[in-house]
Amino acid sequence: MWNGKNAPLDRRRVAVGLAQELWNEGYNYSECDVCPLTAASLLGRRDEPEIINNGAFRPDWALLAKVTQHMETVLFREKFLDWPDFSRVIRTKSGDDDDKQVRTFNVYRFGN
Repeated sequence: MWNGKNAPLDRRRVAVGLAQELWNEGYNYSECDVCPLTAASLLGRRDEPEIINNGAFRPDWALLAKVTQHMETVLFREKFLDWPDFSRVIRTKSGDDDDKQVRTFNVYRFGN
């Protein structure tokens, strides 16, 4: 569950309650071709595996977590292709030093 940093406390509590409800309901991936909870156990098998697409309880290794804005884990961010990555932005410190020089770098690309 993702929490925005400006979300009111009452809405955060409601979100936690709804997430817990969904967690307790189990899972049902019967309409999907692949169940993300059991896909890893099926990889590499040569025999015909038993496919379980629904269950009353989630596996012991499944996670229910609360993620706060700007404190997202790498595991969380990797789920979204368009997640903004501010850790790669180069920032400069503001200051009144006139003797500091700003350097620019040219990036050359080799090949096609």
